[in-house]
Amino acid sequence: MKKQTKITYILFGLTVISLILHNAIYRIFKIEEPVFFILTFVFALAFVVSGIYNILNIIGSRKNKK
Repeated sequence: MKKQTKITYILFGLTVISLILHNAIYRIFKIEEPVFFILTFVFALAFVVSGIYNILNIIGSRKNKK
């Protein structure tokens, strides 16, 4: 597995973990906590960008093989 693919999976995992932590803190303390909320969006955006980068690399490598 390539390094960039591992980074994509890690970003997805961090997105899920920060989302769960945000919801757990809200459920326990009944206060809207902004840190994990913002982190969720940052990790999700990085995940999408990384995924698009991976897709473009795959398409580019297939064109070079032909």
